[in-house]
Amino acid sequence: MCACFKGECCCGSHCECEHEGKKHLIVSIILYSLGVLFLVPAILFKYVFNTYSYSIYLEYVFFVIAFIFIAHNTIADMIEEFKEGEIFNEGLLMIIASIAAIVIRDEIEAIILITLSAIGEALEHLDRKRSESQIKDMIDLKTDEVTLENGDIIESALAQIDDIIMIKPGERIPLDSIVVKGNSLIDTKTMTGEPVPVEVSEGSTLISGTLNLNGVIYAKVTKLYSDSTVSKLNKLIEEAKEKKSKSEDFIEKFSRYYTPIIIIISILAFILSYFVFKNDLNTALRNSATMLVISCPCALVISVPLSFYTGLGRASKEGIMVRGSEYLESMSKISEVIFDKTGTLTEGSFVVDSILYQDIDESLALKLLATIESTSTHPIAKVLSETFSKYIDKSLVSDIKEEPGYGLSAKYGERIVYVGGPKMMDKLTISDPDLSSVGTTIYLIVGEMDNHGYSYQRKLKIVLKDKLKDNALEAINYFKANNIKTYMMTGDNEAVASELSNKLSLDGFKASCLPENKIEYLKEHLNNKEGLLAYIGDGMNDAPSLRMSDIGISIGMDSSEEAKEASDVVIYHNDIKKVEDLHKISKYTRKITIMNIIFSLALKVISLVLLSFNLLEFLGSYLMLLGLFMDTGVTLLCILNTIRISKYRLKS
Repeated sequence: MCACFKGECCCGSHCECEHEGKKHLIVSIILYSLGVLFLVPAILFKYVFNTYSYSIYLEYVFFVIAFIFIAHNTIADMIEEFKEGEIFNEGLLMIIASIAAIVIRDEIEAIILITLSAIGEALEHLDRKRSESQIKDMIDLKTDEVTLENGDIIESALAQIDDIIMIKPGERIPLDSIVVKGNSLIDTKTMTGEPVPVEVSEGSTLISGTLNLNGVIYAKVTKLYSDSTVSKLNKLIEEAKEKKSKSEDFIEKFSRYYTPIIIIISILAFILSYFVFKNDLNTALRNSATMLVISCPCALVISVPLSFYTGLGRASKEGIMVRGSEYLESMSKISEVIFDKTGTLTEGSFVVDSILYQDIDESLALKLLATIESTSTHPIAKVLSETFSKYIDKSLVSDIKEEPGYGLSAKYGERIVYVGGPKMMDKLTISDPDLSSVGTTIYLIVGEMDNHGYSYQRKLKIVLKDKLKDNALEAINYFKANNIKTYMMTGDNEAVASELSNKLSLDGFKASCLPENKIEYLKEHLNNKEGLLAYIGDGMNDAPSLRMSDIGISIGMDSSEEAKEASDVVIYHNDIKKVEDLHKISKYTRKITIMNIIFSLALKVISLVLLSFNLLEFLGSYLMLLGLFMDTGVTLLCILNTIRISKYRLKS
C-alpha cells in the first residue's frame, strides 16, 4: 500500500500526499467492492450450484479472483518488501497460508483471514492518524505568508528582522516577534498545552505558531523564519519520526529472522503431520497453514511501533515534543534527575521575601528606596521599583549617582542615602547584626553629617529570593515516590542552594557552579548511576549538560535556542510538572507495549505447542479459525489496547 495511504508522507508536500492518499483510498474501495462482487458467485458455486461437474472449477476461479482483489494491499506490501530485499516478511506468511487454505477448499477461511488482516491494518491506520493529528496540530502551526504594516503580503521566509507585521484575529503568529501596537488574547494551547489564553499588549513577546484570537496587533519581527520557534519545532517533529526505540529495533530485527524460521517449521510440521501422525493431505496442509497464520508476527510488528507513536502523540498533546521513540522509552527507565535551579525549579525572577525597618518611617524608607532604584536598569533594581512603584517620588531626592560595583547614592536634604548590597555595607564599615537570612540582600543606608563627618546607619533591609515554581515540590515528591533520586545544580551560593535543597528534600546539590563545574558534577553522576540519568535545564549554559546526559530536557517556551537544540525532549511550557507528565506517559506507553508483547507471544507459543503435538485435531475444519484469531484477532486486540495510550488521563 502507498505510504500516503498509510499516513506517511512519501513526497515533499503534505497537500500532494493528501491527494495521493484519497486517490489510493478510492482505488482500494473499488478493488474491495470487486472482490465482494466475485465472492458472491464463488459462494453460490460452492454451496448452492455444486452439483455440476464444472462447479468446482468455477468455485476456484471466482474465489481466486475475489481473493486477489480483497488481498490487493497485502500482495502490494509483500511485493514492495521483495523490492527492498526483505524476501521473508509477514505478508508472505499470510499469502502462503491463504493459498494453502484455498488448495484444501477452505476458501472462506482464506477470505476471512485476509479481510480481518485488512481490518487490522485499517484500525492501525486510524490509530496512527489519531496520533498524527495530535502531532499535526503542531506541524500545521507554520504560516507561509505574512502581512506587512503597509498591507503588502510576502512569503514568511522573506520577512526580515525589525519588519513590522500585522496579525488579524483568527490568524496564526507567523514569526517570533514583539508587539508594538494593539492588544489581544493569544491561544498558546497547541504549543504549551495551556488552555487559558494569554493577554498581550505593547512590549509582549509573541511566539510563532500561536493563534491570535480577537484583536488586530502589529509586531516587530525578532527572528528570521528559519530560526523561528515553529520552524525549529517542525524540524524536531521530523526527527521524532526517524528515531526508533530499542523495542522497535528489536522487533524489526526479530521479524527479519523469525519469518524464514517459521516457514521452515511449518514445512516440518506438514512432514510430521502427514508422515508421522499419518493425517490425510488436507489435514496436514491445514495444520501447516494454521501454523503459518498463528505464527504471523503482525501483532508485534504493528503494535510495538504503534504504541510508541501513539505515546509521542499523547505527549505532544501536553506541549511535550520528544525527538523519537528512543527517548520516550528511555524516560521510563530513569533512576536520577538533575535539575538546573534558575528557570527550572525556580521562576528565575526575584520576589521580596522579607523587609526589616530600623528607626525610620516605613513609608519614607520605601519612597527613598523605590525612587533611587527607579533610575537603574539592574534586574534587582527593576524588581524593587516595580514592586514599590506607588512610592516613587522624584522630588524627594536629588543627585542620584551610580557607585560602580556597590550600588547607588543620592541626596535627601542634608543627608546622603545609599542603596546597595553587602559590599556597600562593607565599604561604609557597617555590620549587619542579623546574618541568618538567606537570599539576595539589599540595604537602604542613610548618612548624617556630624562633627566627625558622615555617620551611617542601616535603615532598611530587604531580602529577595528567586520564587519557587508552583509545582516544583509536587514534581520532586512524585520522583521520590517512584524511587528516582533528585539533584540540583546552581550558580547560587551554598546558603541559597542549601535552603532550597532542604525545602524540596533533594538528594543532593552542587552550588556556585560555572558551566565546567556542571560538567564535572554530571560526569560524576553518569559514572555512578544505576539506571538512566535525565538533566533538565533552560539556559545557554545548560546545553553541554543537556547533550551529555542520557536524556536532556529543556523546559519553557523561553528556554534558549542552544538548550532546545541540545535536548532530546523540548517542553513548550514553564510548568515543571510537565516532566512528571512525560514520565507517566512514558511508563504507561511501555506498560502497554510489554502487555501487547507478552499477550501476543504467550497465545502464539501455547497454540503452536498444542498444534505441534496434534492436540488440536478435535477442531477439525475449525482449526483455521483458531489460527485466524491467534493472528488477526490478537493483532486487533493489541491495536485496541494501544488506543488506550491516546486516551490516557494524567492524574495528580
